[in-house]
Amino acid sequence: MSPELKFRVYSLLTEEGTGVTGPMSPVCFAQDIGKATETKWNRLARVNFEDQKIFQSYDGERPHLTGYDILLIGCKYSNDLALYLWVDKGIGGMPVATCYQSDREIVLSSIYKNDKEFVRKLSTDELSLIFDHVFKNPQVLDIKKNPNLKMPKSKGRRL
Repeated sequence: MSPELKFRVYSLLTEEGTGVTGPMSPVCFAQDIGKATETKWNRLARVNFEDQKIFQSYDGERPHLTGYDILLIGCKYSNDLALYLWVDKGIGGMPVATCYQSDREIVLSSIYKNDKEFVRKLSTDELSLIFDHVFKNPQVLDIKKNPNLKMPKSKGRRL
C-alpha cells in the first residue's frame, strides 16, 4: 500500500453450516446489485480508508460526513477474479470501478467519472493500489469459517 493511501480490505462472508452468511445490509446490497446488473458474485468485502473523506459527502453542515459503505463485490472463478467497487449509499449505490485479475484494466463507471458529490474521490492510480492489493492477497476475500459453529460429535469411526 502506498503511504498516501492507507486502507484495509476484509471479507464480510462467513461459512455457517451448509450456507454462507454475512451482514444483512451489505449482503442485500450485493444481491440487489447482482440482480440489477446481471453480475455473478461469490465474494464480498468492505474497504475502510484511513482518510474518512474518501467516497463520502457532507451530510448537512460541515464537518459531518455521510457513512457510506465501500464494498468490493467479487466473483472468484477457477481462472480469474472479477472485482467491482461500489459505494453503498443506503438507498441505492454508485458503481466506482471494475477490474479483472486477468488483464488488470480498471474501468471507471461513467457515473463515477462525472460525480461531483464526494469530498474525496480516488484516481485510477489509487484505485489500482486497492485492486492490486487484493490480487496479490486474494485471501482477504476468503469466506471465513465460523469459529463458533458446533460440529455434531461423531457416533463412531468412519473410514
